Amino acid sequence: MAETLSTPDNKNNNEPNEIEVFWAFVAYLFFFLPFLSRHRKSKFVWYHLKQGFSLFIIFILAYFLAGIFVGLGWKIIIYAIVFVLWCFGIAHVFFGKEKPLPVFGWIAEKIL
Repeated sequence: MAETLSTPDNKNNNEPNEIEVFWAFVAYLFFFLPFLSRHRKSKFVWYHLKQGFSLFIIFILAYFLAGIFVGLGWKIIIYAIVFVLWCFGIAHVFFGKEKPLPVFGWIAEKIL
């Protein structure tokens, strides 16, 4: 299990500090950057790293699905769903919560 970094901001409570929130946010933009940093040892960052990676997998699948369906309406719907999931993930980071993404959050629990 990942260890929480011992910084002065989070010794007495379970709320993430600003650095952990930053790296968890980055996990949704570029999931591989927090994986390369030392902050991946934080439970909060690791959780959102897994969620960000699963969202990346969902985006790749959505990209291929949108390529199959040639209608512009289907592409907009598929990309809108991915965007909404991304917004949920970012909101969970800024609220300091470890909640799975709606509908597809279980994927992150199965990987890594």
